Amino acid sequence: MQEREIDCIIRGKVQDVGYRFFVKKEAEVLDLVGYVQNEEDGTVSVVAQGKKEDLEKFIEKMKKGPYFSRVDEVNVSWSDKLQDALTEFEII
Repeated sequence: MQEREIDCIIRGKVQDVGYRFFVKKEAEVLDLVGYVQNEEDGTVSVVAQGKKEDLEKFIEKMKKGPYFSRVDEVNVSWSDKLQDALTEFEII
């Protein structure tokens, strides 16, 4: 099955609430590779690669977030072309 890639921007109360650690854990459970990072504007950005079905589950998890977070919006861009050959999921 073809690997897909998503590029996401998450808005809400998503910094200083364990959101990046939550995203990394969920990505590893679904066997996805990529990265998550805080942005200066208070958003969190995520790039993830994997099977389409797993990425769809991942997006749903990101919409919920950890207990202390509040996710207002998850903007997702899909691509069939992988930016880089990533080998793990990391927090940047």
